[in-house]
Amino acid sequence: MTEMMLTGRKYGSEEGLSLGLAHYACGDGEALDLARSLADKIAGNAPMSNYLIVNSIHHASNMASSDALYAESLAAALSQTTEDAAEGLRAFLEKRRPSFR
Repeated sequence: MTEMMLTGRKYGSEEGLSLGLAHYACGDGEALDLARSLADKIAGNAPMSNYLIVNSIHHASNMASSDALYAESLAAALSQTTEDAAEGLRAFLEKRRPSFR
């Protein structure tokens, strides 16, 4: 990233993907379908987990690393004590898709 910033170098989609600058590369007209597929997958997660992940990532970037690690462990502990966490474990053991609230 530093080299890119210092030189102004630009990367094509495939090179950016291989360097980890992006998670996906799409052809023309394919991005909306991929975005909808990802949104459906995310929406199928436990709501509390999604909430904690989004907020933890946002706030961790503004914290000292020790505070961010504490907040992350607290968020993990909270998410593991929900009814959705129990449902996820039951679904895994029963080899079925979970049904979150």
